[in-house]
Amino acid sequence: MQIKCRIKFEKMKLQRLSQPFDFSLYKLRERSERFQLAINEVKLISQIKRNRNSEAKYDLRCCRLEDMHIYLKALPINIAEQLGYNVVFAIDGLAGDGVSSKEIKALKLRYVPQIENLIERCDLVANRIRNNINYEYENFRNGKSDLFELASIALDITDNIIADAGF
Repeated sequence: MQIKCRIKFEKMKLQRLSQPFDFSLYKLRERSERFQLAINEVKLISQIKRNRNSEAKYDLRCCRLEDMHIYLKALPINIAEQLGYNVVFAIDGLAGDGVSSKEIKALKLRYVPQIENLIERCDLVANRIRNNINYEYENFRNGKSDLFELASIALDITDNIIADAGF
């Protein structure tokens, strides 16, 4: 089993060490918007895959019709990248937004393990669809999506960090 998401996550965490956040609420909100965009894009692709003549093909924002499979295959790694580079370190950066060190410690204790678990799930999904995107297309036809779930969990974690920090 390949662990590309874990590797990307750790690489992005190391890269961010040299550029810590002075404040970070804006970055968490930005990531929240990006995860919501990913959710919306997966929904649109799912609609298109269920009905090729769907008008949803005109609403795609992150990929073209012929590139949907590339976007979907890259999504777990992109989620891992954003969690490693932005979300994990944004918790510490909340000090600049007025969050106490005690609250930051509590946020990290609560959310870093959730992020770590999500990275594991990203790797599982990435390995499942790496050579055969039809697995996810079949999920779409059955009204499910592992990729939708990954993006939704990332969004929930990010939004919960913001809410628990008092914003």
